[in-house]
Amino acid sequence: MTQRTSETTHPRRVALVTGASSGIGEALAYILAAEGWDLILTARRAAPLELLAATLQAQHEVQVTVLPLDLSHPDSWEALEAQTEGAGSPVDLLVNNAGFGRLGSILDETLEEVHGMIALNVSAVADLSLRFGRRMAARGRGQILQVA
Repeated sequence: MTQRTSETTHPRRVALVTGASSGIGEALAYILAAEGWDLILTARRAAPLELLAATLQAQHEVQVTVLPLDLSHPDSWEALEAQTEGAGSPVDLLVNNAGFGRLGSILDETLEEVHGMIALNVSAVADLSLRFGRRMAARGRGQILQVA
């Protein structure tokens, strides 16, 4: 990642980080903010996102948008695109980080839990990669980071 040298020669870069409320997603948000990226943070829990946004804005003087969404629900994928790219906020870096797993036998899981895990860990990653990747390709710039 490179430092931004000036607003006029290098427009602000925007990174969308899924699963940003804790763990790797939160750590990546700190790193990106320190590098001067403006951020769009999404995860299920709004309160940790709001706290993270306030901290990053104060520490790094970046713009941070919080979009609480549960990406295990397919309708949230379209909503995420609509609230970012569709609202005129081009994403330069998509960080597909949201995901979860469980320890133990799959036989102890409900079908609903298994479907939710597949939707988030597989389908959301593919869907968001296509949605945002196509827009990036059309602009001739952008990156996608898959956390697995």
